[in-house]
Amino acid sequence: MQITKKQKFIPLLNPKETLKKLLIQFSQDENIDKEVLKSNFQIEEFEKSFIFFVGNAECKYSCGIGFNREESYIATETRKELINGKWQNVTKQVNKTRTITDWSPHSGTESGTDNTILSIDGEYDRDALDIQNIIEKLEHEECDCSIEVSENLLKKGRNGVFESFAVGIKMNLPGDKQRDFSCSGKAEITSAHIISIPFYKISYAHNGKERILEINACKPDFSVPLEDCEKSPLKYQPLNTQQIAGEKFKKLAKVRNIAWISIIPFVVFAAFHFILSILSCVVIAVAIFLTVKHAKLYSAYKKELDEIEKKKRDSILDDKHKEVYKVLCETFKNYELEPCSFEEVYHLK
Repeated sequence: MQITKKQKFIPLLNPKETLKKLLIQFSQDENIDKEVLKSNFQIEEFEKSFIFFVGNAECKYSCGIGFNREESYIATETRKELINGKWQNVTKQVNKTRTITDWSPHSGTESGTDNTILSIDGEYDRDALDIQNIIEKLEHEECDCSIEVSENLLKKGRNGVFESFAVGIKMNLPGDKQRDFSCSGKAEITSAHIISIPFYKISYAHNGKERILEINACKPDFSVPLEDCEKSPLKYQPLNTQQIAGEKFKKLAKVRNIAWISIIPFVVFAAFHFILSILSCVVIAVAIFLTVKHAKLYSAYKKELDEIEKKKRDSILDDKHKEVYKVLCETFKNYELEPCSFEEVYHLK
């Protein structure tokens, strides 16, 4: 099969925009080692070529489809209940509902048009899958080419079209659930053309380790995380606010515990004397009061500590962001990139 048409896609990002976006992404990571931004970034443009196959597919399939329904039933439950001052097992009938799936066989034959995309060497890869999802939204220019497609590559194209068509059938099956899907059939390629996608290769070195990134120039929402060697964890030792709050009200907690322990003899003797029962009620009330007071004071103080702790951490992080932003501005200047405000980098507006 001879391919005579080539679609050359127009990049959505130019080299400077891509580098700027990458540097901002790095700066937004709170664990960044700011020295990364001082690296010597080299950016080159290159193209990756893929073959876009379109074909007609015919698929015979079978599977089980299930429809859910709610069913009411009566269940027997055993519970413990207090009867005449004693806990006893009581058996009761209760109404419940459950979801039942009614399964039935389903089969059919469908035909239609679908497509697939392969790299020039005939393999599926992540770049190809990304491009297949956005290909209809991209601007391109057409030019002539002359490439002979091998029978092996053509076979992979037919298999790709058939698999894509079968996936579409499976996704549109009736019912709430499906199982045991199987299909057979064939696909014939009706057209094919070359797709040329612009990429940027960005290379730099940090701490003696070279890193090479390949970024799709047609994907402005790309994301590149920092590697471990490019991180400098935020120097921050969190406080144990629970322990500190507990220490502050340690004496009150002891008094509260003593109050609860002192209830025991009053309760024991309360059965023999009315006055003791009144005293026991007073002690219980005092114990409850101290418990509530301790809980409120502890909670309020811990909340106050947590807020102080958050402000402390935010202040440390803000200082680091300011240091990173300063280096980022110098890097922008070195590469003649359009400057960005601190608020824009860290989404403060």
